[in-house]
Amino acid sequence: MYRVVIVAILASIVAAVSAYEYLPGRMIITIKPEYELKLTKDESGFVKTGIKSVDELNEYFGVVRYEPLLGPLGKYEEKWKDFRNHLIFFFADTFVNVEEVSKLYDGLPEVRDAHPEYLKPYKIRTPNDPMYFAQWYLPKCELPMAWDFTVGRADGLLITAIDSGLDWDHPEIMPMVWVNPGEDLDRDGVVFDYDDINLVDDDWNGLVDDIIGYDFVDGARNAYNDGTLREDGMTMDNDPSDFILDGHGTMCTGLFLAATNNEFGIASTNWSGKTIALRAGYFSQDSMGYNLPSAMIRATRYAIDMGIKIISLSYGSFRSDPEERDIINAAWNAGCIIIAAAGNESTSTRVYPAAYNNVIAVGSTDVNDKKSTFSNYGNYVDIMAPGERMYMVYPDGFQTADGTSFAAPLVAGIVRLIWSYFPDSSRDWVINRLLSSADPIDSLNPDSLHGRLGVGRVNAYKAIAQVIRPSIRYITHIIEEESGGNGDGRIDPGETGRIYFRLTNEIGWRRGTNVTTTISVLSGDSTVEFLTTVGSVPVIEPGETTDTSPIRFRVRPGTPAHRLFLRLFIRTAEGFYDSRNLPFIMIGRPNVLVYNASGDSIFNKFYGRVLDRGSIVYDLYERTKDSTTVEIIQEEELQKYRTVIWFTGSRVDSTVLPEEQRMLTNFLRAGKQILITGQNIGDEIGSTSFFNDILHAIHTDNNVGRRFMRVEGITGDPIGDSLVFYITGGDGAGNQDSPSGVRPGVGAYPCFKYMTDTTHNRYAGIRYEDPTYGYKVVYLAFGFEAINSQVPGFAPAKNVMAKIFNWFGYEFTGIENVEENYLPTRLYLKAYPNPFNSAVTIEFKVPSGGRYASYDIYDLCGRLIDKANLGYLTPGVYRINWNNAKRSGVYFFRLNDGIAGETIKLIYIK
Repeated sequence: MYRVVIVAILASIVAAVSAYEYLPGRMIITIKPEYELKLTKDESGFVKTGIKSVDELNEYFGVVRYEPLLGPLGKYEEKWKDFRNHLIFFFADTFVNVEEVSKLYDGLPEVRDAHPEYLKPYKIRTPNDPMYFAQWYLPKCELPMAWDFTVGRADGLLITAIDSGLDWDHPEIMPMVWVNPGEDLDRDGVVFDYDDINLVDDDWNGLVDDIIGYDFVDGARNAYNDGTLREDGMTMDNDPSDFILDGHGTMCTGLFLAATNNEFGIASTNWSGKTIALRAGYFSQDSMGYNLPSAMIRATRYAIDMGIKIISLSYGSFRSDPEERDIINAAWNAGCIIIAAAGNESTSTRVYPAAYNNVIAVGSTDVNDKKSTFSNYGNYVDIMAPGERMYMVYPDGFQTADGTSFAAPLVAGIVRLIWSYFPDSSRDWVINRLLSSADPIDSLNPDSLHGRLGVGRVNAYKAIAQVIRPSIRYITHIIEEESGGNGDGRIDPGETGRIYFRLTNEIGWRRGTNVTTTISVLSGDSTVEFLTTVGSVPVIEPGETTDTSPIRFRVRPGTPAHRLFLRLFIRTAEGFYDSRNLPFIMIGRPNVLVYNASGDSIFNKFYGRVLDRGSIVYDLYERTKDSTTVEIIQEEELQKYRTVIWFTGSRVDSTVLPEEQRMLTNFLRAGKQILITGQNIGDEIGSTSFFNDILHAIHTDNNVGRRFMRVEGITGDPIGDSLVFYITGGDGAGNQDSPSGVRPGVGAYPCFKYMTDTTHNRYAGIRYEDPTYGYKVVYLAFGFEAINSQVPGFAPAKNVMAKIFNWFGYEFTGIENVEENYLPTRLYLKAYPNPFNSAVTIEFKVPSGGRYASYDIYDLCGRLIDKANLGYLTPGVYRINWNNAKRSGVYFFRLNDGIAGETIKLIYIK
């Protein structure tokens, strides 16, 4: 039943692309606690649990190892027995799409959950604050690039969060706290200096001793009070401290102003500047945070009077308050920018103050630019910003929290950066820069949210840079052969060529002038002489795409065919700079052509890795998947190569088209060579003259067995001898589901066989050398890309390719030394003394690569006597001392590792 399900979804497994990174080849799985697991290995090395549905999937997808999720427990195994069904499964095929495969396990009734081991990404860039790595939201908004322009004005441009107050003596906050010059009696600028407290309204603003701001909360009778720890809620005063159990205002403030690049704590959007501490909210007895409307109105009035330019509001209600609207309009009319949180109810219903006119409403996004599940949305939302897993300043420390409450002050901080760099700009111009530079995110979210997430996610760099720089992007490069060459379109030894660069300037950015391109050669390649060094374009307008003037170069005579790797540098008069490594340029023509007839480019990298390791230079040709419109290689072009690798992947038809069969016949009869590989080639053309008379192969079976299977080389064969490897899904993560069978035709020889083959009338691969024309053929009845190079002790793909290419007459480098196959007889298990009368020492050798190992000991009746998990063992010789025999008799010691195991008999005589 489950096998049918698996086959039905294989296409989706191949096509799926994960939004999250995860460790390849492993899956975390939890079996429901009511099931008792019997974890073993079958004869093929697949993990068995005793649950039929799970074991079928394990066999199909090649689960060859498991570990307890909690790791080795030793004497604490009983303590953690509730976690006994929490496991990590390891797939032999590290390219399997674990995200899709785990859905199959997750759908089983016996499984609680199954999923990949997702990674938690972070980036480390300037500044030097040690916890900057946890602030994913700063690089997400491209703040590190914006900091190249400004880190915020040191004076003026005051900003505030009217909130629950501020932990103003926090080491990350105190340097950024404004000191009221009208109350700073000794003019020393010390934050909350008690020398300045004289119980007099020195600056005549209506408040006494408002040294750093003010606490406007009073009469809050439901403020938190447990008798020993009280929230300040009854009386207005000059100490706007945040409550230790709340911290909301401190977290918000730290997002737009915190001490940064100080080798302590976190970074902030602005590295310098001042904030006024204004308290209008409190923490209640029912553990809720509330903003007091009268306090908010008074705090806003104070902010206007004291010259604040940016106000961040992280509270909201579905109720519109006329007085609140009036004070916000007053702030707007005074030239302020007001930013407010859109709310966390996951609704499109308007929330105030965010929904008022003259307020920038901010919703929340996650690390992938998707709307946070909690975030409000709708046509009143102006812009989105990160609001999840926000690592922030907190009273007496730091804390992570979620909410649009934190998206809003993040935007407020970016607004301050924009205004800092353009200090003479109007308030409306700054707002336009903020909104017009956002990154569109509608395409990353469900259709139902399109047009309801504002203009997109805020981008600090674009908000500043678009005004002063172009954004020049490399599209491609064009190589032309100059006159005097052989006209084949590539630059051969002794020929001269030109390289142009096609560039574009993105819409919305400034025009680029005096655009120049220069290149440098990577890897110390001295085979090319540059006759000119700079390409240029006088002007590139926004949205325009154009080619540079050429850079001319000459390939030195006698240069062998190879790839030329270049790095491109782009500069403009406006200070734009970019550099990147270019796709390689093929110099000359190599002997080898890789012909991708699979219709899927995913396999190219597999063959590329293998050939690169062997220092084999090759060209690549791809034909399309649609056989009705396919453009195949010209025969004249094909004949320029000595060797062709022809692969078909999971293609079931058009593996070798009739015209291609004709061309390959002529190619081979010219004394050339071909490695042709694919699981369905024989299925489709097994009865053709090309297959039987040119390849000298006889098709025997359309499908010979499982997806995960061992292949062994034929002893004494120049290709197959000593090679043992596994075939799995390869890079296609499911492409290899029906390897076929083949038998050598007249004059051909078998070189590989399947482990399931017992009659020797079918094989996995054959080779043929024609005595008349001198051509050579290697035909593999499975996809070469299915060779799994990750199974320790078995031949990797490069070793297999090496033997084939050696037979073709090439020197193939980079061969991996595989000392021994990972077979039970290769663990060198032995015991001494044996028989024993007190204790026995069991010795074994861990081969190269290391192993996870455990052992079980059974009596003659098969009862488990003892067991232990040995954990991960590095290569070497290990000894286990055992003296737990209950009575005289015969015991069996079973050593288990990742794929196989070995058993030895122990005799106890007392």
